[in-house]
Amino acid sequence: MTRTPRTPRIFAGLAALVALTLFSGPLRDHVVAVASRLPTPRPSGAGEPRFTLSTPIGAVLWSGCATIDVMVNPGRFGAPADLEVRAAFEEMAEVTGLRFTFTSTDLVPRTNWALTPGPWSVPPVLVAWVDPNETDLLGASASGATVANPAGSGPSRRIVTGAIALDETEYASFSPGTGPGRTRRNLLLHEIGHLLGLDHVEGAGLMHPVIDDASPDGLHPSEFHALRAAYQRVRSGC
Repeated sequence: MTRTPRTPRIFAGLAALVALTLFSGPLRDHVVAVASRLPTPRPSGAGEPRFTLSTPIGAVLWSGCATIDVMVNPGRFGAPADLEVRAAFEEMAEVTGLRFTFTSTDLVPRTNWALTPGPWSVPPVLVAWVDPNETDLLGASASGATVANPAGSGPSRRIVTGAIALDETEYASFSPGTGPGRTRRNLLLHEIGHLLGLDHVEGAGLMHPVIDDASPDGLHPSEFHALRAAYQRVRSGC
């Protein structure tokens, strides 16, 4: 990857919506949200939270009925990064009621992660800190990327797996710990938000395409309540 001079902001653009056949099942698609370091103006006020994919009856989400397996490859950051990503997932678990389990790995995500062979019928979620040359998820000037893979059709359509790739050099420029602005927690929550179905939002939310000094301390209240309500609906059928 050809790097551009580092800026204090990242821009997450919806890069692709493509169809592919996963496993032995019906036609399924995946959404790749690529985060770059290019600045974008931040409108004032809070935008309405949105979900990336939807059916006639609502947003496409995880079912919430089973534990979601997450494999973590912290790369050169080691145990501190492993703890950071687990804490971010657990924070989202409190919002959504989803359950996550974690294992360590040295695997690297790619856009075709859901097609990766392995000892699983559906691959677990994979989160990895990588050099951009190791993966096709991170293009030029990218800070990170998330792929979410839905399956099924109609009312039963659900996200079944996904992956998050983080540029290890760019990640080091984010502040450790919590708080507003360019923190690693905010970056992780933003990417996990995409994994759980959230789209970008205009205005003051964490899911705004830019994470900068104006970013809130975690999810904006409107995002928090939208995500909680959406997952309460899908989990009511468990």
